[in-house]
Amino acid sequence: MEIDCSRRGFLKASAVAAAAYAIGPPVIARTIRPSVIVVGAGAFGGWSALQLLQKRAKVTLLDAWGPGNSRASSGGETRTIRATYGPTHLLYTQMVARALRLWQEHERRWNVRLFFRSGALRMAGPDDSYERAALPVLQQVGIRYEKLSTEECAKRWPQINFEGVPWSVYEPDSGFLAARRACEAVLNAFVKNGGQYRQTQATPGPIVANRMHGINIGTSEVLTADYYVFALGPWLGKIFPFLTSIITPTRQEVFFFGTPAGDVRFTEAQLPTWIDGGKSPFFGVPGNHWRGFKIADDTRGPV
Repeated sequence: MEIDCSRRGFLKASAVAAAAYAIGPPVIARTIRPSVIVVGAGAFGGWSALQLLQKRAKVTLLDAWGPGNSRASSGGETRTIRATYGPTHLLYTQMVARALRLWQEHERRWNVRLFFRSGALRMAGPDDSYERAALPVLQQVGIRYEKLSTEECAKRWPQINFEGVPWSVYEPDSGFLAARRACEAVLNAFVKNGGQYRQTQATPGPIVANRMHGINIGTSEVLTADYYVFALGPWLGKIFPFLTSIITPTRQEVFFFGTPAGDVRFTEAQLPTWIDGGKSPFFGVPGNHWRGFKIADDTRGPV
């Protein structure tokens, strides 16, 4: 999803909004147990619902197709988690570091493996200003990294052709998440802790004086709460048409390739997630729960 031409900018704004909510307006402080309806059970919605529940809110979570479904931007088998994001994204790199810690804490608590520490490799292109500028940010946040020459990369990962790659940044503590499974694990924790989940289509009710009056589900039922959260990813503009001018959903092609029988060179044990920072950005994820070697074109395209 692209907002104001930058998903990073959207996440930065979201982080600021989240921080303001954590402080809490006076009305929340005065309410014994506020009620919240969260629409969308993906990564943003599921975690928002769980965190609000842990802060003693009464939370109902709604999703039209379920967490990590095939229509969701949080779906799919895997998502990379890494911290090399150029020179101007200190806040985003800090968010990644915190998210990585939280995922590992919760997978131990829930006794389900969600994070795969394969390492993450960012290959520089002819213009390596992005990668060079990212190094001080990584150091500032405390992310471990190695700056590797072409020769060092080729020796460590001979299954990769590093032709045209002058050098790379390697994060040994990063890797990838089991995306669909992770969304389901968050939902299970939410329900286990007393949250209410319903799989249903939801549409916002009338908004009067900046206040929403309920959420319509099904054909005749209306749910009401003190607060409403819509975490709909690329569907947000469809639900709120006034946002279509600033939210542009895009599509990136993802491909899974079979490897030779018995060949373990392309599993997470022997290969990191990687991004080619050249003219045409591609990224890859090894393993993918034995579903094949994943390669995706990160060029934004029409839906």
